[in-house]
Order: sequence, then structure tokens, then C-alpha cells
Amino acid sequence: MAEARKRKRALLIATKKTNRGAARESASGRGFPMSFPSGARGDVAKLAVQEVLESVGRIPARAAERILAEALGASAPASRVMEWLRDGGRSRSNRKQTMQQAFRRGDERRAAILRDPSMLTGEAAAERLGVSRETINKRAQQGKLLALEFGKRGKRYPEWQFEDGVAGAALESVLKALGSVDAWQRFRFFSQAQVALGGRTPIEALRQRMAERVVREAEGWAAGEQGIG
Repeated sequence: MAEARKRKRALLIATKKTNRGAARESASGRGFPMSFPSGARGDVAKLAVQEVLESVGRIPARAAERILAEALGASAPASRVMEWLRDGGRSRSNRKQTMQQAFRRGDERRAAILRDPSMLTGEAAAERLGVSRETINKRAQQGKLLALEFGKRGKRYPEWQFEDGVAGAALESVLKALGSVDAWQRFRFFSQAQVALGGRTPIEALRQRMAERVVREAEGWAAGEQGIG
């Protein structure tokens, strides 16, 4: 009986916390509606959500950014995040090791992206557009081109941004809509399929002359990344 009362009390607390969190997210415009199954399955779901929220709340901001970068590069992002959360229950030394491994994999992924032949140097980008390298640098500084940097490799320019249908006003309007999010976050936005774009990536949508829809999606995405309600 005592054990049953404990479980009931834990469920009550989790339900209240989860409902408060959902209400805050809904009020801010950043969240998505929470819907739970009925009966025992719903009760289990509420307990699970509360456990996940508490685990995420213990993650240092810098660690969360690196883990997110790694998760988004995986074939199953959600499973990668849950794997890290499970690791959070280990000893402090193991958690530190897990975080270091996540950081290292994130760094390796960025380095691999920049090594890809589709990542152009400033000279190659200038040749592609028939302008000087100084012009390329200036456009990047003005937010009219996407330039990625990591380590000592220098700037690299994704080749797709020089394609017909993407280059020029279309790309610039999307980059402007992304606001102050950093270059790697911008690259992530362009590379991920978006439900609002019919499952297309923003790159694919721009190729199909869907710039206005991509701009709207970019504005909403950037607001979420920056925590703007």
C-alpha cells in the first residue's frame, strides 16, 4: 500500500509539472501541443516526459549544443539524444567521458563536412562567380553568402548556394530571415528536411523556386533557435 501511494504521488507531481511546462510553451508560442494516451499509458507517458525534462535541465548549455550537432548528423537523431540522457545516469567520470566523446564526434563531423568537395574555398567561390576573393569575403560578412569555419581550415562555401534558383536574392532573403543564428546552425537549417516545405530541405525548395515559403520557415525556425516567443 505504501508503495502504491508513493507511485500515485509521483504521478500527481509529474502531471502537474508537465502540464505547467506545456502551458508555458503554448503561451510563448515556442512549443507544440502535448497529447497523452488515456489510462495507464498516459500516466506512464507523463512520468517519462517529466524524467526527460529533468535530465535535459541538467545539461550544460555548451554540452547541449554539441550533442545536438552530433544528434542531427545521425540517421536517428532522437535515439542519439536518448542515448546521451541514459549516459547521464552513470558515474561522473563516465559522464565526462561520454561528453568528451560527443564533443569529439561533433568536431569530427564538422571537419568531415568541410573536407567534402562540395565545400568551396574562397578562391574557388570567386572563380565560380567571376568575382574577386575580396568580393566573396565582403558578401559573406554582409550576410549574403554562407561561410563555414572550423579549426584552421579557413572559410568554406557550400557549393549549392551558387546554383541557379538559389544564388542571389532568394538565398539572401533566407539568410536575412535566419537572423543572428550562427553559420553552422544556418547550415543545419538548409540541410534538414522541413515538414512545412513538404518534406523538402530548404535547398531543394529554393531549387524549385519556393523562396517565399523557405523565408517563412526560416523566420519561424530562427525564432525557435533563439528562444523568441
